[in-house]
Formats: sequence, C-alpha cells, structure tokens
Amino acid sequence: MARPSKPRLIDGVPQPILYLPSGWTEKHPEAAEVAIEDFEVQRLVDGHGHTLQDAAAKVGVSKSTAGRMLQRSRRLIAISIERRLPFFLDASEDLELQVQPTATVDHSDTGGFPVLAVAVTKAERDVEVARIFGRAAFFAIFRNWDSEPEFMENRASLAPRNAARDTIRMLSEQGVGCVVAGRFGSEAIELLGEVKIEAVVASGIRLDQALDLAKFATR
Repeated sequence: MARPSKPRLIDGVPQPILYLPSGWTEKHPEAAEVAIEDFEVQRLVDGHGHTLQDAAAKVGVSKSTAGRMLQRSRRLIAISIERRLPFFLDASEDLELQVQPTATVDHSDTGGFPVLAVAVTKAERDVEVARIFGRAAFFAIFRNWDSEPEFMENRASLAPRNAARDTIRMLSEQGVGCVVAGRFGSEAIELLGEVKIEAVVASGIRLDQALDLAKFATR
C-alpha cells in the first residue's frame, strides 16, 4: 500500500510564466513540467543560499527528499535549455500545497478572452517581439483571437526611470490580462502579479507566433 503523500509548503504560488526558446511555434508544443514544490527547493537553495536542511524544513520534507526534489528541478531545467524545450511550473497531481489562496483573473467582461498585449519594436504586423518589456516601443493589443492588433505607443519606453511601472499602468488601463515580451525584470514580474496580468517570456519570435504562443499559454 502506497504511503499517503505529505503536504509540501511553499511561500506562494509563482505567477504563471511559460519559458520558451527562441523560434518556438505552436507546431512544437512539447513542454517540460517542473513541479512547483521541486522548484521551491531550488529557489531556496540556489536562489537564496539556504542549506538543503533549511530548505527541507521550510518545505516540510526530509533532507533526503529535498535532495531528490532539488535534483529533479535542476535536471529538468537543464535538459529543457539544452534541448530548446519550453518549460513551466506546475503542481504534481499527488501533492497538497498549503499556500494562501490567490485571486484568479476574471475575464468574464471580455467573453473569457484575456486581452493580449505583445511587446513589439514597430507598429507593424510583420514584426519581432521586443526584447525588453518596459522598453518596448509599441504594444500590439488583441481584443480577441481573431481581431487585428491595435498598436499602442509605449511612451514610458524612453523614460529615465519607472518604465516598467508606467508601462504596466498603461496596459492595466487597457484591460490587458496577458502580455508577451522577450524579457521581464523582477520588478515588472512583481507589479504584473499585483494587477493580475499574466507574463509570458518569449524571444526571437514574430507577432503572429506570439499570438499562437498566447493561445497555448492561456488555454
């Protein structure tokens, strides 16, 4: 008889972010799933310098179990980068996560579609996704999957400071629920989480590919 699973403890559910290699398209949807609780151990050890024993205590598992979780997370992320596979964080089915409940994004006023913004370098349909979120010259706004994009100039792109904050305020006023860009800074990720905008990281792809990516990431 299998032992009952033991709840893992994490500080909070990470904002949903899907990491994709340059050139990814929806025709290659294979993705690696990194368990949230495994990544929590890696975050504590590799990101914040905790010992494995400390990380194990915080997550609520034994040191040996934490060691296996750390190894799994490192291996999956390394293989994903090596093989150019998308990867995302997800909870394994047999675990009970003890976290504070988080609010979900309500898209009922847009027919269930999360208004999509894609950071771009020019106000053109055939254009690459901009590399840096807050410094993108324009955003292509899609009100539904089949609509033509509305191009909005990002006046915060040339601001000497607070570019990410001002950009997020602009997107929030447009009712955006999901944004695609090549890179997001840590402040941008935190602020996007506060206003419940999903961040999708993708570089080296064009606008139409970004639309396919958003369909995959938000379905």
